[in-house]
Amino acid sequence: MGCALKQFYKCKIVLYTVSAKKFPDNPLKTREIACRVFFFFFKLIIMPPLRTPLQNKSGNSRRAKDLTPYQRGKIQGQYEEGASLTKISRSYELLISTIFDTIDMDALRDEGHSLYRSGAGLSYTLAEERRILRHIRANPKDTYAQVITACTLGCSKNTVKKILKAHGIQN
Repeated sequence: MGCALKQFYKCKIVLYTVSAKKFPDNPLKTREIACRVFFFFFKLIIMPPLRTPLQNKSGNSRRAKDLTPYQRGKIQGQYEEGASLTKISRSYELLISTIFDTIDMDALRDEGHSLYRSGAGLSYTLAEERRILRHIRANPKDTYAQVITACTLGCSKNTVKKILKAHGIQN
């Protein structure tokens, strides 16, 4: 924090000299403008806006971008030449864990391309799916809520709707 304050102090001096040319008659006005600009920058850069405590995080936040196959190849090449993980991470400005995972997963990748991620697991079992289908065929007029209670399911009505649609059963 002390280093940041020194940088802002230098910024204040630069702004003061620039604004002194604008108001050569009135040095007090020059100092006032320089101080206002200094504190404006200080407030903007040093104090970032905080998230409201206990507020939910945005679901739209994006994770970091994947490395390109070229970057992965460069990292693997440096590692094979004998460079340490720390040296590689500093040269690419990446976390050491990213470098380690890149090197560790290199054998599984096809020409450095990203691996596919497995999706979320199903919220129901195959036995529950068969139970739903058997119940719907016996009682076609039941609502989704009635199907869930009759079959003692732990899934949502949208899941039941998706299962029925996959088997060609719709409203």
